[in-house]
Amino acid sequence: NKQMTYNDGVFAGDLLWYPEGNDKSQIVAYYPYKESNTPASFTVETDQTSGYGASDFMAAKKSDVLPTTNVISMNFKHMFTKLVINVTKEVEANISSIALKGSIPTATLDLSALTVTADANASATSIVAQAVKANETYRAIIVPQTVALTLEVATSDGKTCHKTKKNSYRCIIQGINIYSHSHQQAAEQIRKHSIKGSQNSSHKYSSNTVQINRKFQK
Repeated sequence: NKQMTYNDGVFAGDLLWYPEGNDKSQIVAYYPYKESNTPASFTVETDQTSGYGASDFMAAKKSDVLPTTNVISMNFKHMFTKLVINVTKEVEANISSIALKGSIPTATLDLSALTVTADANASATSIVAQAVKANETYRAIIVPQTVALTLEVATSDGKTCHKTKKNSYRCIIQGINIYSHSHQQAAEQIRKHSIKGSQNSSHKYSSNTVQINRKFQK
């Protein structure tokens, strides 16, 4: 479990691998890095106004790797669900915050299989979304799970409104129209779709191919 840095499309570090003969290996990489051991679980930040990037858990694996001095390409995947919240504001007050309530923030990880599962022993919590454009667009990353989220909006005039919808995350409260959706991103094209309040929100988004400049030494 060694840290590597990414620059100009290549990972570099002091990681050395000593395979036995021509035995095949599996390489697993993940972000953000954890110094102690390869993580078996991961918890998203509850305040994503500043912790959005730190919540974006990504992983990649490469199986049946033989000793080589060539570059090894790995396809990183975003493992969690990204929610984008679009707001139409028809009141004078500004939006102070938007929170998503009711989701489990911790996932158990199986990096060898690139799967994540919501931790049934963790308590549901509230996640404050990051403003992409104030009063218009917000975003948050949550663990994939089946959940009916409650959207809570706080405005600068001290008012708070919240709504839980079973059919879709759409509500009009105090002149604020909110529409939330999950999306997948492939290359530079984004395919948007609405997500249901009771559906399994296990949509993963975006994948980027990077290269590990990796030398095997006997």
